[in-house]
Amino acid sequence: MFTRRRVDGYGLLIDIGSGSIGMALADARAGAEPIIIWSHREHTPLKVSASIDESCKAITTCLMNSMLQFESEGRPALQKHDGSAKVTYIQATVCAPWSYTVARTINFNKDVAFTITEELLQELATAAGAQ
Repeated sequence: MFTRRRVDGYGLLIDIGSGSIGMALADARAGAEPIIIWSHREHTPLKVSASIDESCKAITTCLMNSMLQFESEGRPALQKHDGSAKVTYIQATVCAPWSYTVARTINFNKDVAFTITEELLQELATAAGAQ
């Protein structure tokens, strides 16, 4: 679909974005512009979590739910559009790294008064990055 040479056939477009996954089935047969047959966007509720595993599970669940939607809604829409149609191309893009949307938290406790300085913020950011 996104190429310099002419693409003929039906394509599944997958867009992995920041907190969601979008999918679309496109008819790119011999027309000037592709026709969108079906589309779906699945959102991933990422939240602050002490465990990175919880965020990974949420992302994996989003991917699996998107594929299930494709199988239950996308393929029937393709067959309704053209009874002999088959997906001939898959184009997957990642437009935002998940690492920027995975929530991170750090705790800072100190029994005496302290001043928030640039150095303290840098140390906290380093600790969050290491987590």
